[in-house]
Amino acid sequence: MKDITTDRRSNLIKKNVGDLMREMFSSRISEVISEIIRMADEIGCKAYLVGGFVRDLLMKKPNRDVDIVIEGDGIKFAELFARRVDGRVRTHKRFKTSAVIFSDGFRVDVATAREEYYAHPAALPVVEISSIERDLYRRDFSINAMAICLNGKETSMLYDFFGGQSDLKDHVIRVLHKRSFIDDPTRVFRAVRFEHRLGFRICEPTLLLLESATREKLFEKLSAERLFNEAVLILEEQKPEEALLRMNELGLLKFIHPELCFRVESNQLMNHCKETLVWFELNFPGREVRRWVVMMMALFDSLANDCRDEMLQKFKSAKKILSCPLVNLAKVEAATAKLHKPVVSPSFVGKAFENLTNEALVFMAAKQTGEGIKALVTSYLTNIKDIRPFINGEDILKMGVSPSPIISNILEQVMEAQLDGKLKSRHEALKLADKLSR
Repeated sequence: MKDITTDRRSNLIKKNVGDLMREMFSSRISEVISEIIRMADEIGCKAYLVGGFVRDLLMKKPNRDVDIVIEGDGIKFAELFARRVDGRVRTHKRFKTSAVIFSDGFRVDVATAREEYYAHPAALPVVEISSIERDLYRRDFSINAMAICLNGKETSMLYDFFGGQSDLKDHVIRVLHKRSFIDDPTRVFRAVRFEHRLGFRICEPTLLLLESATREKLFEKLSAERLFNEAVLILEEQKPEEALLRMNELGLLKFIHPELCFRVESNQLMNHCKETLVWFELNFPGREVRRWVVMMMALFDSLANDCRDEMLQKFKSAKKILSCPLVNLAKVEAATAKLHKPVVSPSFVGKAFENLTNEALVFMAAKQTGEGIKALVTSYLTNIKDIRPFINGEDILKMGVSPSPIISNILEQVMEAQLDGKLKSRHEALKLADKLSR
């Protein structure tokens, strides 16, 4: 092993963690692991638990994201295992990985033990079959580069080649070699994410490598999709504002846009968004809201419209990710401008909010910190949004009105009267429509 960033070299430390596994595993996890062991024994391969699952086990934190590495043919193992558990399998042959999805949605990720080569910085890796040691060496940080042998003579044995246990104890994030950020610049964002999720710190040698990667602008070599996928993961964390403050400190946000800065005001807005998300989920439990979209709206709120347009132009391959928060921001600004009236009728609220997603409603309520907007959002979702109109276009046509924009105008006026409580029945709606059609 070369290029270890501290004085540590590959020095395998083994430790039996069978008791810890029995203590921490739920009955479901234990059942799944038992089936994996039986399958591995039957086909004569070695199976290992790896990655964040092992890290969280050692920290005594629950984790349902089961990652398995097979010394052998991981894709074949996944296909056989899926049949055994009556699941389905999704395979990525290029990376020699598969996901086994159970009928209830439970998922096990299965990979062939492999090593990776990068043709140039930020490139997708070229993959070759290898050993568990080489597989662990290709990973991002020492705390994520440990494995537990599941079968054979060393069942339940933890394999720690690169000092992961020591780094867990010391609460540090450390890459395994000096080219780590060059090979995969997304690891910079993951370092910040893990630093704040776990309450760890990036160790000095790794921080120097991170700062070097920033100076070299390696992130500009990343595809926009990979860059913003990492941004989404950060925004889905429980405390994204802490990671964003760190990214601001390290000069990472400028790679999204030169004008992007996470200021005190941004921090306050994001905290308001978190509080409003809790309020929304408690009051409207059946309505789905994507946390990362709300948080990205808060992140981009301070940017001028021309800066937002520049981002969409620059990061075209990430349009699916970027357009949602940016379009929602524009809609929120337009809706908010309409609401500066002392009294607004239900129909006025319905018209102002009709194109807003749940994420936009949450953000609007978070940004306008008084109770007024929250009350309007509550009224809209409770009394307005799901009201079905008494009549439709077919009813207007039956009155002899020719197909034209007049029909939509009539329907709009009738719906306004219905929302404002002026109509109590379909009969009354038809009478008003007939009057308006003449």
